[in-house]
Amino acid sequence: MPSIRSNRKRRRQGRFAPVFKLLFLLAMAVALVLGATVFFQVEHIVVTGNNRYSQQAIINATGIDLGDNLFSVSKSQVSQNIRRRLPYVQAVQVLRRLPNTVAITVTESAAAARLEGEEGWLINASGKLLEPAKDETVLTVTGLPPLAPAAGTPLVTAEELSFKRESVLSLLQALEQRELLEQAETLDVTRDGWMEMTFAQRFRVKLPYGADYSHKLRALEAAISYREEYETGVMDLTQRDYDVVFQPD
Repeated sequence: MPSIRSNRKRRRQGRFAPVFKLLFLLAMAVALVLGATVFFQVEHIVVTGNNRYSQQAIINATGIDLGDNLFSVSKSQVSQNIRRRLPYVQAVQVLRRLPNTVAITVTESAAAARLEGEEGWLINASGKLLEPAKDETVLTVTGLPPLAPAAGTPLVTAEELSFKRESVLSLLQALEQRELLEQAETLDVTRDGWMEMTFAQRFRVKLPYGADYSHKLRALEAAISYREEYETGVMDLTQRDYDVVFQPD
């Protein structure tokens, strides 16, 4: 029969078993953290998809330093840093590649329009302010001055212009999707009843605010296809009963 002493020893060991397990788990956790700190350091940052900005400019914007712990790199923070500091970057994908590499893929946007004001501001089709510029090779928008413009921020206008702003951005996105931005030259939104766009160096296009611009542009393209190359005039897309009414010059 087991002695009283051996039974007491087993009972003491049983009482301390959970403590030993906890200490073992803590030791393993510390070892893993130390291992990650020592062995998984950022040694390489690889950038793809860039065109406007150099690889080094994007690396500088990440906020990552060589030697940082790979697992402490916040992918969302890196994305935010790049998009805030480099306005032409529209989207960022950040991946960790063991044992020591951060891979970054950027998608850059192009200027879709120039807003006339005290100084001209370039914006992309999503309404992100890119930079002040006098570039007149893109669509020039009149009547939509930005408030407190800053590169990398969304377009903000006076409250009374908010409906026009949303209409302009919707039109820019539709023009971009249908690959028609290069044919759009100016856009005047100073009128309350409609906006007027010069298009293809031949037509003045009247467009309502708040419309389905993808549908309107399809109708415009169809109407132009029926016109002779020498014809110029007004393409009125504001009529309720007709998609397009053409008024020759």
